[in-house]
Amino acid sequence: MIFDILVIASPFLLVALGALVSEYAGVMAIFLEGCINLGAFFCFAFSALTGSVTAGILGACLVCMLYVFAAWLFVQKTKADIYLVGAGLNILSAGIIPLFSKLWFGTSGVVASAIIAPSAFFVRGGSTLMCFAAALCFIFVILKTPWGLAVRVCGTQKEVVHAAGVKAELLQCQSWIAASALAGLAGSILAVRLQSFVPNISSGKGWIALAVVFLGRKNPFGVVLATLLFAAAEYAANRLQGLNVIKPSVLLAMPYIVALLLFIIVPSKKR
Repeated sequence: MIFDILVIASPFLLVALGALVSEYAGVMAIFLEGCINLGAFFCFAFSALTGSVTAGILGACLVCMLYVFAAWLFVQKTKADIYLVGAGLNILSAGIIPLFSKLWFGTSGVVASAIIAPSAFFVRGGSTLMCFAAALCFIFVILKTPWGLAVRVCGTQKEVVHAAGVKAELLQCQSWIAASALAGLAGSILAVRLQSFVPNISSGKGWIALAVVFLGRKNPFGVVLATLLFAAAEYAANRLQGLNVIKPSVLLAMPYIVALLLFIIVPSKKR
């Protein structure tokens, strides 16, 4: 059971940490939902076209990073509202994916390929270890490096960052790119595990990741615990589906209900 919960939590943890670092920088990564789906599709596409899952994962992360970087340049050039642009990226990705899917695979629905056939170990154990290793490395960078310190200060005390000779806008851009790369990696893992691409494979995890940041008190280890709790709720919902005791629609909504209840129960401030 514990291992199954870790498997569910591993890609979602990457998305939550991406949401955390952008929140630290003061520019919420609203685009995470779109980047998960984008990463999953391009990982599948590049893997199917090249025959290499590694190339698929790296290509998907690169696409997500370029996608978000282009949006950031657009914001800087036009002075558009950064949150509206972030939300627009989700909508744009929902249009990009069917277009490329139709061009490359002849369908805008579910696509599968026998070429994407990683080892059974990688699908569960290997991918889980990779996600948690990447998460631990990222947490170390956030907490123990000068860049991580600058990002954590950037969102609340820009003047301190400027006084240190660092451009806050550059840190915010880097936080967006880091969040997009983590979301792309998470989407890639989901696609590799399914060995196919399913539209809306993210299932709302990008939005839940934003909530997890606040449930975890904007603390990396708190985010880890909140992610595990969400994964446990999803695991319980999956197990209960076979009992036919609760309606399937209610079970599918259980992780989101848990998140909502935690927002209500957990106090907004510490004494």
